Amino acid sequence: MSAAPTFGEALLRIAPADIHIPRRLGLFFPDKAAALGRLMAIHGQRTPITVRKSGRGVEQPWTLVVGMHRLSGAIEEGLPFVFALERVGGSAADSLDEEASENLDRREQPPLEKAIFIHATVEAAKARLGDVDQR
Repeated sequence: MSAAPTFGEALLRIAPADIHIPRRLGLFFPDKAAALGRLMAIHGQRTPITVRKSGRGVEQPWTLVVGMHRLSGAIEEGLPFVFALERVGGSAADSLDEEASENLDRREQPPLEKAIFIHATVEAAKARLGDVDQR
């Protein structure tokens, strides 16, 4: 079984261009991203995004785990950095589980989007259970 993911010790300031955006589970709402970006430009970023160190073959040093709308808003506003927490440890399944969980816990979604997040949560749990069975 993979080690339980934890957070790094410090809040990071990362240039948006240094963050790889992988394929996402949920739907993207450009108006929401623009609104968040505008709010961050005026009032500052209140909630950090979550990133992990990128794997081989990825140009940027960081990969987004959670915070697509905040990151996209920062890019649109031309902000020089975003605040981020580094996710340390865990697996790709843990990253998908975290993305799905944050979106399920934060707001009401249309049925199709909710089903996507629930499916990802189930797949992450199956991956964790599969790791246990291989011992």
